[in-house]
Amino acid sequence: MLRLTKIILLFFSAFLLFGFLGGCSEDKKEEILPPPVEPYLTVKSDLYPLNAQGDSTELVFTTNESWNIVTETEEEKRNWYRVYPLSGDAGEDIRVNVQVD
Repeated sequence: MLRLTKIILLFFSAFLLFGFLGGCSEDKKEEILPPPVEPYLTVKSDLYPLNAQGDSTELVFTTNESWNIVTETEEEKRNWYRVYPLSGDAGEDIRVNVQVD
């Protein structure tokens, strides 16, 4: 009987020992990502009203995103002015010209 108790105790001890050894593994470290960059647009100049004598003005801005200019004038009524370029990549001091044709 004493021998059976020793065997059971030995099995139980071995089970606990392997359980602890198996549970002690290297913790996986979470990869810390930098916070996402918020998009921004900084307008550095104002657009002034244009007159019919052929004025032009320049819009200067900075952004960290690709950009696209959409005018609200209907296509057939847009022949009196020109905006260029209409799109571009991120950058500093981006210059967009508005010109009366």
